[in-house]
Amino acid sequence: MNKRSIFAALFALSLPLLATAQEAPTPTIAIAVDKMNVIYAGLDNPLTIAINGHPFEDLDISSDKLNLVALDKFGHFNARINGAALGEAYINIRSKKTGKQLGSFRFRLKRIPDPTAQIGGKTGGVFSSGGMQSQQGVIAMIEGFDMNAQCEITSFTCFYSPARGQVEEYQQSGGRFTDLTLAAIKKAKPGDMYQFVDIKAFCPGDPIARSINSIAIQIK
Repeated sequence: MNKRSIFAALFALSLPLLATAQEAPTPTIAIAVDKMNVIYAGLDNPLTIAINGHPFEDLDISSDKLNLVALDKFGHFNARINGAALGEAYINIRSKKTGKQLGSFRFRLKRIPDPTAQIGGKTGGVFSSGGMQSQQGVIAMIEGFDMNAQCEITSFTCFYSPARGQVEEYQQSGGRFTDLTLAAIKKAKPGDMYQFVDIKAFCPGDPIARSINSIAIQIK
């Protein structure tokens, strides 16, 4: 999106502030979060504040739940959520000269969407014995999310059910297979089943690891 389109969108979303006949016109202010109009926990959220007809250096910009870091003198900021606060936050703009509030804007505060646990780029299904034996671990992928964020697998339990024999259980920390789990993976042969359950992932902004999807694999 070019600069002309960005500012056209900003002013289309602006909140006009009406003045009485006795007052000078109040400047129009617009704020747009550059990524989907949502502020995500644990990330730097690019945010633009556009001011029409008012000196930018005269503005006092503050928020109840956000830490706003100015990137330049042209209204570009990074917004980060303070602590684990979610729900909504307000950005307030006042004139330093008069103390008058020029605008107050509400934003939604959300955590990063749940990642998807995958093995070999799949969330389950059928693997060949060779395909399974080549796997090294479980990874967490965030799909369809327009922000630069990565989540890490913190733990899971693997159940190996051979076509003949007893079910074996392996609990481990981290996403990369430990020696014991990897040894079970290397046994893969047609008719075997693998189940990966109680998978937990830690994403930016999370106070604790979150539970995500399980994976079931059949060997053919």
